[in-house]
Amino acid sequence: MKIEYSQQIKTFYERFLINLPADSSYRGRAWSPEKWGDSPEASDALGALIAAGEKTASCTTYWAWAADRFRFPALGLLTMVLDGADNPLCIIETYELSLRKFKEVDAAFAAAEADGDRSLLHWRKSRWLWFTEQLKTLGHTMTEDMVLVCERYRRIF
Repeated sequence: MKIEYSQQIKTFYERFLINLPADSSYRGRAWSPEKWGDSPEASDALGALIAAGEKTASCTTYWAWAADRFRFPALGLLTMVLDGADNPLCIIETYELSLRKFKEVDAAFAAAEADGDRSLLHWRKSRWLWFTEQLKTLGHTMTEDMVLVCERYRRIF
């Protein structure tokens, strides 16, 4: 989903830049505003977890990226996290990307996604349901061998 760069988003980014040293490597880097979740309520909840530093990982199916439904992440990418009403909450930096089969996701990654009780069992159940629905619209079927694009990030502002 394309998000307009409102004055509020531009001002938040300018505040980020003002707080950086003149020689910061963050200057001039690609960035974009983004919401997490499939509803304003989900964006509020997930955005709050990211802003609090509790949610430090995300993933989706490779097929969703290939279908251009989402922006493919890149190492060093800066993302402004927005709530459900497009208000800026924080800026994160992607520092790790990996491709993993669903069955290869480990407990540490599941915990970093900060979903439910943060257990691998909960993650597997909730993601299985989510990805099954997502893949229906893409003409694919959920399997244990399905490839995920896994991203880790850290809050920098």
